[in-house]
Amino acid sequence: GAMVLQEVLNNGDDIILMDVNLPNLNGIQLTKLIKEFPFKNIKKIPIIGITANAYQENIDQCLKAGMDKVLIKPFEKEDLLKILYKTLR
Repeated sequence: GAMVLQEVLNNGDDIILMDVNLPNLNGIQLTKLIKEFPFKNIKKIPIIGITANAYQENIDQCLKAGMDKVLIKPFEKEDLLKILYKTLR
């Protein structure tokens, strides 16, 4: 999880697919860091959370942290493509 922030800072990504259950620094904590980061304008990068935890409480926590959408595993590639299209449009 800690390596993700460095990757985001160095790569200039258009979108982030964020696993919610990352080791060390989980996806929710990492999303908060990205959305509050004061430099390089990375806070505007859309973040799609990916999790197997389908409880509404978990989804709400992801969205509150700053994720733009949450995709529940397992998912079909068409579901991912729809979310990517809607988010990047």
